[in-house]
Amino acid sequence: METSDSASIKVRARAVDLLGRQQIAGIPNALHELFKIAYDAFARKVEVDLLVKDRALILRDDGFGMTEKDFKERWLTLGTESKVGQLKHTADWLGDYGKEPRWTLGEKGIGRLAIATIGPAVLVITRAKREDGLHDTVACLIHWGIFELPGLNLEQIRIPVKTFPGGILPKQEDLAVMGKSIMEGLNELGVMVPDATKKQIASDLELMTFEPSKVMASCGEISLEGDSHGTAFIVRPYDAVLDEDLETEDTEGKTASRLQKLLTGFSNTMLPGNEAPPIKTYFRKHNLNGEIEDFISERAFFTPEEYLSADQIIEGKFDEYGQFQGLVKVYDHEPVPYTLNWSRGKGEKIKCGPFSIRFGYMMGLKHESTLPAEEWTLMDTKLSRIGGLYIFRNGVRVLPYGDSDYDFLGIESRRTKSAKDYFFSYRRILGAIEISSDQNSALKEKAGREGFIETIPYRQFKEILINLFIAVARDFYRKKGIQSDEFWLLKDEFKAQNELLKKREKLVNTQKSAFIKSLDSFFKAIEDEQYTKELDEIIAKFDSKLDALYKVESDSLPEHLHNLEQNTQKALENLKKQFQVSKPQGLGLNKSLQDDWHAYQRISSELKLNSLDPANRHVESKLTEFIDKHQKAVDKRQLIHSAISERKEQLTKSVQKSQKMANTELLKTQDIIRKSIRESKSRLSNEMATILSDFERANLSQMPSSELASFRSLLEERLESTAEKERAYLDSLHKQLDNWSRYLSEDVLPDDVTSALEQNNEALKEELESSLQWAQVGMALGIVQHEFNSTVRKIKRNIRQLQVWAKGTPPLRQLYKELSSGFMHLEEYLRLFAPMDRRLNRNKTTLVGDEIRKYLLDLFGERFEQKGIKFEVTDKFRGTVVNTYISSILPVFVNLVDNACHWLENTEKESRIIKLDYHPDGLLVENYGPGIDARHADTIFDFGFSTKENGRGMGLSISRKALRHEGMDLELLQAGKNVHPKFLVHVTHEINESDNPSLELEF
Repeated sequence: METSDSASIKVRARAVDLLGRQQIAGIPNALHELFKIAYDAFARKVEVDLLVKDRALILRDDGFGMTEKDFKERWLTLGTESKVGQLKHTADWLGDYGKEPRWTLGEKGIGRLAIATIGPAVLVITRAKREDGLHDTVACLIHWGIFELPGLNLEQIRIPVKTFPGGILPKQEDLAVMGKSIMEGLNELGVMVPDATKKQIASDLELMTFEPSKVMASCGEISLEGDSHGTAFIVRPYDAVLDEDLETEDTEGKTASRLQKLLTGFSNTMLPGNEAPPIKTYFRKHNLNGEIEDFISERAFFTPEEYLSADQIIEGKFDEYGQFQGLVKVYDHEPVPYTLNWSRGKGEKIKCGPFSIRFGYMMGLKHESTLPAEEWTLMDTKLSRIGGLYIFRNGVRVLPYGDSDYDFLGIESRRTKSAKDYFFSYRRILGAIEISSDQNSALKEKAGREGFIETIPYRQFKEILINLFIAVARDFYRKKGIQSDEFWLLKDEFKAQNELLKKREKLVNTQKSAFIKSLDSFFKAIEDEQYTKELDEIIAKFDSKLDALYKVESDSLPEHLHNLEQNTQKALENLKKQFQVSKPQGLGLNKSLQDDWHAYQRISSELKLNSLDPANRHVESKLTEFIDKHQKAVDKRQLIHSAISERKEQLTKSVQKSQKMANTELLKTQDIIRKSIRESKSRLSNEMATILSDFERANLSQMPSSELASFRSLLEERLESTAEKERAYLDSLHKQLDNWSRYLSEDVLPDDVTSALEQNNEALKEELESSLQWAQVGMALGIVQHEFNSTVRKIKRNIRQLQVWAKGTPPLRQLYKELSSGFMHLEEYLRLFAPMDRRLNRNKTTLVGDEIRKYLLDLFGERFEQKGIKFEVTDKFRGTVVNTYISSILPVFVNLVDNACHWLENTEKESRIIKLDYHPDGLLVENYGPGIDARHADTIFDFGFSTKENGRGMGLSISRKALRHEGMDLELLQAGKNVHPKFLVHVTHEINESDNPSLELEF
């Protein structure tokens, strides 16, 4: 007898694990999926904060959230209805931004389960806003480990859900209750849950007992309290694999982490002309040291400005038949219209649907790009990190397209086979393919968000794109391509310029290295007092030999005297040459080298004025004295005549040597130029003969009439091209020679012109760099000042409120006293920001030197005491009165004293002295620390120059600029390795005649 019965399919708990965590490729993919869900919920912001210390990940959005019904019937329900058919939807109740339609991105009804990939336990908090207003807050605690247990059905798992009224977040005790509920549910399952699993789940749930409001308040702007709405996920502990997704082994910053590759560029903000994205995404990592890293900021992705700066730009659309119509822009030339047919379509509509593409391409060699060198380097680094061809559906990125390791069109492999035929390199591309849900619905994503499913529409989509890249490379960038002339003309020009610059750079570097070495040797010799020692030896030797001549017989005296004079003059001349440095002809100097050169010239002048000239006068004086005493034995006229004649002979020989060298180089140059002209003539003749030979070999009788004209035109083009190449070469040579002639006729050397231009170029580059640095400093200080002012007001207000409590609460009195005192001390430092406001309602103020002393003691007194520094102030300084802007002059003294403290720390204790003194031209600040090299006497005031370890080189530069702006100045009065630094603040002043006791403080 037959019987029949019905059966039902039961869903095991492991289905959640299989459909959720195991469907997603990794944590970055999971986060991307959650970003898309936030987008569907009309969020304007979605933020991720990774708290490394607490091993917690917090994801929050400000979307319209979920009601309790939504949460239970949709979020906690597997495989809800696909939303693709809805296309666009609105959320008018949110206001204006909710009225802008958004394409629905969710498809599977399981994307929300991606959160299970991140960590074992999650707290979900959501608050909905609907047409009827704000709803209660819903909270749910889930441990995903339960869903991995074999043999469990979904209905056997207890998931605690609680609601909280009026924008109130769950408390720590609420989380403890929910955790307890989960554990009770596990206990009810008995032996189905292994003890080890139960213990691990209990341990994880203990980590989920915290105060949500405090955690969320510390992480950013998005809140679910008060009138706010949205959804938050708090995962703890997050999976250790996320640490690896954030790391990169690249120390040069040219490789992005896996997370950056997949989460950067969630919205299409790269292409100019696109509307601002409706949602902004953030991922912040809170490190153990308190530093916060922003991994996917807006600037981390390509900007429209960067896109437009690309060397090559290709833009266009593929219509419903796969035909491409667009523009190709080669370097800075006008865009060229370009049409490409899709022959394999055979007149049928393409299955993938119409779409558009816009991409830029950056040349791989710096000299082949139109970008300035520094900008090219920045773009090169960025392309190495995130370069590629992205795909955006409805303005939101489709993963993993754009990842530099996912070359889905095989661009790189084709280029490896033949770079001359397949121009493009995948990593040098910055661009996007734009598709939409309505026109490209046949392109379906894999469940794990690892690209599109390999369907016929997707294969057709790839073939169409591959065809475009091959065709554009062939037509615009391959030699002899139908539209490649402009590209190759510029590329060859860039190449020629680069080769010339390399040759010039090689020559200049050799000269510069030798020049730097000579300057370094000079400064070292000066610091070691080698010049003074050798000069003293020459004079001592002269004096000794002259004294010996007093004993020589009169007959041989003139000869001995003449020899002594000549030998001494020769020794002095050799000493001068030994310490002489020549700047190479035509060498342009950067700021640093120019400063060294000026320092050399200054020190050389000082040596001549203070040492060499007095030595020469000493020799002349001694000789004159000797001759006066031996007038009978020495003929003055003969002695002078002999000296002049010998000097004339020396100088004539020196000039003749230079003339001979110039003539030799002239003959050599003539030979080279003649040889170049002969070679040009030979090249022209040989190429012409080759072209005519090709003509003779051609079988014209077998050639169709239609091809004869083309053949003739080709030969003529070759002849003209050959002639033009040699003509351009010879014209350039002629212009060079003509320029030489004109320069020399005006007593100007071409190298001097080159040197002046190079030096001006170096100066402009450094001035631009300095301006940018100043701008950054100004902006940063402006922001800091604004934040400080706001914060200071809050702290003052809170301290005043604390004072009331402290009066009635004895234990608080000491705390209030120390807090108030400490803040007053800090406020003294904050007053240094006053110069930022100095252009607003400021007046000159009378300032007495003693007030400067007190101000410095307030700031540095404790430091003086700790470091054992003696602070000396003279009576004259204390009594000096200046009428100036306090905000301009006090920071200068602060900087000088701060620097002095730094350098005195490593000196002998008895030498740790800072002294303030009066000077007729201003006020002096002297310290007894190490001296400043003479070569750096002016350089120390340059922005960015510092001899401190990790010094920023800003203080002295800012101080001098601030003073000069007000008609004052700052100068280093004395420099030298063994000389104590003494700075003069140039300021108009007067002396207050009132008695001031002398002051010397020692700690």
